[in-house]
Amino acid sequence: MSFSNPQRTRKFGVVAVAGLVAGLLMVAPATSTPGVQSVDCATTGSGLLQVFNVDDPNNAGSYISKFKLLDVETNEYVDAPNFTDLVWADLGLPERFMNAAAIDHATGQIFGVVRHTGGDQVLARFDGDGDIEYLGKLANNAAPKAATVTSTGTFVYNNNSYPVATDRGMERILNVSDLVAQADYNAALNVVLGENISSEGEWVSGADYASFVDANGDEFVMWHWYSGDRFYGYKVSDIDNDTADGNWYRFDVDWPDSWDANDNGVGASWTVDGDLYFSRNDGDGVFVIKSEDLDATTTQPGSAPYGTGVVSETQISATITTESNDGFGCATADQAPTATPVQVLPCGTGSVGMMIHEAGGTAGAYTSTFHRINADTNTIDAATDFATINWGSVGDGNWQMNAVASDPVSGMAYGILYQDGESGVLVRFDQDGDYEFVGALEGTDFQAAVVASDGTLIYSADEVTGLGEVRSVANVADLEP
Repeated sequence: MSFSNPQRTRKFGVVAVAGLVAGLLMVAPATSTPGVQSVDCATTGSGLLQVFNVDDPNNAGSYISKFKLLDVETNEYVDAPNFTDLVWADLGLPERFMNAAAIDHATGQIFGVVRHTGGDQVLARFDGDGDIEYLGKLANNAAPKAATVTSTGTFVYNNNSYPVATDRGMERILNVSDLVAQADYNAALNVVLGENISSEGEWVSGADYASFVDANGDEFVMWHWYSGDRFYGYKVSDIDNDTADGNWYRFDVDWPDSWDANDNGVGASWTVDGDLYFSRNDGDGVFVIKSEDLDATTTQPGSAPYGTGVVSETQISATITTESNDGFGCATADQAPTATPVQVLPCGTGSVGMMIHEAGGTAGAYTSTFHRINADTNTIDAATDFATINWGSVGDGNWQMNAVASDPVSGMAYGILYQDGESGVLVRFDQDGDYEFVGALEGTDFQAAVVASDGTLIYSADEVTGLGEVRSVANVADLEP
């Protein structure tokens, strides 16, 4: 992606988000440091960063905010080479810690909330050199653990501090990069920032926030909610226009097998060119929803669901186990993890045997299961090495697969999703149950397919007139998802 100087775009570098607890009491004034530097998101990026809060071994009851970089070469978190630890006792603010970190991708300014359990919560602007500016305290006793900056420059954060859970929700600060630094921490306590835009309950607080652009080009502030393993969001236009309350959107997503149920929370999220990356607090890896893989099925907010999507694994299968962290930073394409591609069948080194695809399930939950012809016993056995694919999360849930074929040269397997009255959708899938959408196919019914030796997919399709035709797609293995 590209950026020109402070101009805002629909797709963005990286934004961020959530996950923490801790803190204690107040102390002496801390002075704002002049010369806080911005990140060059357009050319160099910062990579995907996390701030982790740990106990200060030299100051009982105090904390140190450390910075880690998600290194896509080693597939692990390493000490961020260009970030200095924030030792809060040395800054005159013992018992503080940082959470709700986020970056304004248009200006490169980094923000975080200096948290103080039982005290005031102060918004700060900081950089990797340890410079920090105090901007003001948050209104409504907000004690956020999640934040992001939208493409319109709005700092959006959660308010999880209301005594009554049903009053909790979301708050905003417009044009956050225009805020003026105060002389010191105490001066910032006299400047109140933020306003409530949603009080729909604790579930709106979410595990984390991140800006995200869906397949229709609509920008949302998204969060994962562990109950039902779903994503929810508000449109940024509603947040900016103060019409978010009540106008939430729910996204039902199809998870990879490696996800498993997750009630431990998502600790950090980032946006890279409109795609949503997020990590698990339990250390079980980083996942991604690609912008093109999340789509609306209705335009009505408050519906169930508003849209559906697909979550993909990345090559980062293990991270740090923590409950005191938050993600931020803007990443270039080569600084972000890559989604795990659909795997090929082992045609070149062995064989999966003679397979039979069985379409099953019912409306809203159609499935694909696989069987293998056993030449030794002359029986058809369940192929336990092939995962069952549930198509219920695709579109309106009424798609099912038929016309399955494999390319013996590339080792890729294909099928055609269809439903009454709709054109077909060519999908590529693998033994693990991963799949990707390749493209639309003309026709309304699909009964058979084969991949020829030259890589041409040949399939049958019925027309609206009731007549059947044989169609083809050349070089099917070269098609991008």
